[in-house]
Amino acid sequence: RLPPAMPVEVDVDLPVEAYLPRDYVPDMRSKIDLYRRLARVSEPEDLTDFGLELADRFGTAPPEVRRLLELAGLRIAARGWGVYRINLEDGYLVLGYRSEDRIRRLVAQSGGRLRVVDGCSAYLPLGEGVRTPGGALDTAKALLLPG
Repeated sequence: RLPPAMPVEVDVDLPVEAYLPRDYVPDMRSKIDLYRRLARVSEPEDLTDFGLELADRFGTAPPEVRRLLELAGLRIAARGWGVYRINLEDGYLVLGYRSEDRIRRLVAQSGGRLRVVDGCSAYLPLGEGVRTPGGALDTAKALLLPG
């Protein structure tokens, strides 16, 4: 469970197109309901079930929907690491964190590539080939998601 000081929301601001397209979920009420439900998903198993439900109801997910699910998985993993914010800044993936112990473990897991710069921010340099919109998401997933 999350410690009391950990915010429930994780703000992920990465340059990817992630949404439910009109041609995938045409009904606006259904779309709003799905967004609300997805925002409440807090466990990887529930996210898997949500993705299966989407496929069952609406068919094979287009890339925008797959990225939406990937972002939800990233938010879940970030919470587990005590990370409350993920964004890009001048060629770096920036993580806002609340747990010094957890971020130190994440630094160790990254082989030292992730650098703690102050009491609430850690920076991971992005290589030139990673500075594409999908590359930042892939880098964040590789850092935060288990094996």
